[in-house]
Amino acid sequence: MAPNAEAYLRRVDRELRALELRIYRLTLTEVHRAFAVIRAHLATLPDDALSRPLAYKLLRPRLEDALVPLNDGLASLLALELWNFQRRARALAARYAGTADPNAPLAYPAEIMRRVRFLGRSLDAYFRRQSPSQFMAEILRIADRTIQRGLLEGTPTADLLQQVLPEVTRRGQPTLVIRRGTVAHAALTRINALITAAVWDHFTRESRPVWQSAPNISYWEWHAVLDPRTCPVCRPLDGQRRSTPTDFPSIPPVHPHCRCAILPVFT
Repeated sequence: MAPNAEAYLRRVDRELRALELRIYRLTLTEVHRAFAVIRAHLATLPDDALSRPLAYKLLRPRLEDALVPLNDGLASLLALELWNFQRRARALAARYAGTADPNAPLAYPAEIMRRVRFLGRSLDAYFRRQSPSQFMAEILRIADRTIQRGLLEGTPTADLLQQVLPEVTRRGQPTLVIRRGTVAHAALTRINALITAAVWDHFTRESRPVWQSAPNISYWEWHAVLDPRTCPVCRPLDGQRRSTPTDFPSIPPVHPHCRCAILPVFT
């Protein structure tokens, strides 16, 4: 990796991680609130083994409803934060290409949500509520795995609640917390992957037209941020070169948490 490309990508990584952290922190309260409501609904489950499956089936629509504010809030937050970052993404791309900052009109938030993709779908489609949205369905599946296993194993309701969103005592007061190994933490991990993928996909989509408009491009080179977090999929691709970005087998981000970029190399 050329030193200028390495330094540039590390700077991009720092700025995008700051944006990811901001979105993550703003989402944390909504995640906690959603799982507090889910926990309250699950607390009504009886311990009787025969009646629990039906009781849980009847509760399922309420769990879905509890995720609606999180779904809509995260979608709105991503739209706003990605829109705010547009100009900065283009400025970073122009600095690398050695061109003037582009003065192209900014896309509206709704247009950004239609462009940016996660797992092959636009964010607009991913969050669109179709009873439920794909986002809500994935979070519900995470919860289902633990809850259904608990029902099969006869886990008492009180213990099941601790596996969803634990209650601890702090300063003499009962407090709900998100801890590793719980359903709420697994959902938060999934949301973090979504945020990272969306931010990097947005940056790539805003940057590529700026790079392509630069003169004297010799070829395009795959660059991965090489550190202990680099995955075995992306590490071997680092340094590979093609005539155009579309000549690569895929366009970054290629997976959740991907931090790769296809950068032009100039003569």
